[in-house]
Amino acid sequence: MAKIVDIGFRIKKIDDLLCKKADETMQKMGVTFSQHHTLVYLHHQKNQISSLKNMEHHFHVSQATMAGIVKRLEEKKLVDAFTSENDKRVKMVVLTEKGEEICQKSRALMQKSEMKMRSLYSEEEMEQFDIYLDRLLEQLNQEEK
Repeated sequence: MAKIVDIGFRIKKIDDLLCKKADETMQKMGVTFSQHHTLVYLHHQKNQISSLKNMEHHFHVSQATMAGIVKRLEEKKLVDAFTSENDKRVKMVVLTEKGEEICQKSRALMQKSEMKMRSLYSEEEMEQFDIYLDRLLEQLNQEEK
């Protein structure tokens, strides 16, 4: 008889540990894991700029949560926030030069961590693992709709 395991619980435990380790790593650069993701998101946007509303949608967080993350990044001089010239109701966020430097360093650390995890598996195992994760994510996204 097959052993029944709680996939969701194990994924949650893995996520908790990954977030804890990532926060510890990012703390060395003076940012949180959430702030790191925000910097990376801006880095990938055209002209490294985005509206606060687009960021809220991308990260699936409330306006207050995103505004808090941006405010703390502004205080650290990693982003600048300003009102859109086209629509005064829209708040825009742009990556600063200092923010880009931190983004590059934090991305390098995260890539190193990713490579360490991937080294636990063969190339074939990683290909299968990626397929399984994508399938699970797709199914959960379908159930959400």
